[in-house]
Amino acid sequence: MLPPALLALAWLLLTHLGARMRTGLLWTGAALAALCIELEIRHFWRGNILPVPGTTPPELYSYTVALMIASALFMLGAVRRRSRSLRRVALIAVGLSVAKVCLVDMGSLTGLIRVAAFLGLGLSLVALAWIDRWIIAAWAPEDTPSAPQKDHVQGRKS
Repeated sequence: MLPPALLALAWLLLTHLGARMRTGLLWTGAALAALCIELEIRHFWRGNILPVPGTTPPELYSYTVALMIASALFMLGAVRRRSRSLRRVALIAVGLSVAKVCLVDMGSLTGLIRVAAFLGLGLSLVALAWIDRWIIAAWAPEDTPSAPQKDHVQGRKS
């Protein structure tokens, strides 16, 4: 995890670089961090033999949990920085995790467990939609005081 940390540190400290270069450092660090986390999950479930083909269900669920945690961290960062673009990234990550759950993870479930999983997924999506609406409402522009009106008769501000 040292290379992603160094890239994040460079993003913070090298303020003299252009905005595009700093953004590139940040996204490269994020991609490297994602790769490191993926390899750590793989190592946890497979031990030292990483190139074994296929994945086990617990490993798949671990990837889903990691993606959901990343989505939550993106959303927290978006709220903290009031960043609409980071909020969009968080929503894309949520969409990817939902697609992964529906297309990959649910394939191995059957019966009532599958029903309960879809019900839990639906309820969590409703909660996420409510949180997103709350964020949008909280970020709405405040009511600004009206501009001082001119007195048309005298031509002065009142």
